[in-house]
Amino acid sequence: MLSSARKKFHLLWALALFAMLHCDAPVLADWQSDWEQAKQAATKEAEFVLYGPHLPFFKKVWEPFQRAYPEIRLTFEPGRGADHLKRVSAERRAGLYKVDMVMGGGNVMHSFAPGTIDPIVPALILPEVIRDTAWWGKKLRLTDQGQQYILSFSESAKTSTIAYNTRLVNPKEILAWRDLLNPKWKGKIASFDPRVSGGGDPFRFFQSAQDFGPDFISRLVRDAEVVFTRDLHQGLDWLASGKVELYLGSALFTLEAKEKGLPVEIIQHSMKDGETMGLGGVCCLTLMNKAPHPNATKVFLNWLLSREGQILWQRHSKTNSLRIDIPKDDVQEIFVPKDGVNYFMATSYQYQDPEQAKALQKLIDDAVAKRK
Repeated sequence: MLSSARKKFHLLWALALFAMLHCDAPVLADWQSDWEQAKQAATKEAEFVLYGPHLPFFKKVWEPFQRAYPEIRLTFEPGRGADHLKRVSAERRAGLYKVDMVMGGGNVMHSFAPGTIDPIVPALILPEVIRDTAWWGKKLRLTDQGQQYILSFSESAKTSTIAYNTRLVNPKEILAWRDLLNPKWKGKIASFDPRVSGGGDPFRFFQSAQDFGPDFISRLVRDAEVVFTRDLHQGLDWLASGKVELYLGSALFTLEAKEKGLPVEIIQHSMKDGETMGLGGVCCLTLMNKAPHPNATKVFLNWLLSREGQILWQRHSKTNSLRIDIPKDDVQEIFVPKDGVNYFMATSYQYQDPEQAKALQKLIDDAVAKRK
């Protein structure tokens, strides 16, 4: 006679075997069938059209895709996010549907008019892409309110940070953002202008975080006399030359300048009063509805989000992929989000309100006008 425990074991094994034979195989066959159909249909479409930022590393990422799928011509149209928005709007008014996907910052993605973009998840096919445990936070990061239309796949921690001139500043003097209000830094801080998009400045964090707000922004701009630039490299030129000693903006550009031998560095330690994630850089994508090449779009999207695609993206963009099942050797350790840290997630929908941007612009304009 079998013991009760052994009977239970045999029953569980039989159930597991039944599940493998009758459940997993059809599911596996379904995705493989869907994938083959998508690739065959993509071959007939013969093209995939992408609008995105004008960044040199893109070509290094797209080339492996083109080699893997030579029958799909990747047409990439580079430009500023605001220009892409205008272009898509103008095309659609004319009844033209040219673009399949748009990539860029979260603010650009959230600016598309309702009804012009399609849900992301129905276009995902590969199990390795859909598997939640492959991604930071144990799920795909869909940042719009309904969690359907805007996917963030690449966000670095500490992307908006304080850079300093290594010959003039001891980084231990700045342990928190509020240390910037120390009178010793008056007239010695530059920042990418938060009144325009694209530079990774921390002012949106200051505006939204409960511990900062309008009063902190006013004091920083007015009393510390922050100098603004709209040139991504000019601020770092000022920093390296000693014209300013601190610079608020994208950490990635600072590290590029450091690699060229300039005396600049980013503050490595975490700020005691908060950290940011996803400010600046290319993080997100959205799928246009009535896309001319829907199957080629599926093939490209699934390739980009695969381990292969994200390893290449991370290697050439130098930004952290939100895939956690790939090596992180190609990005700075400080860019990889840490467990237990409460990050300000800049790409989330609640921080993309155009009225918020207008309020920030007015706040800064008023603070500049009140400088003594």
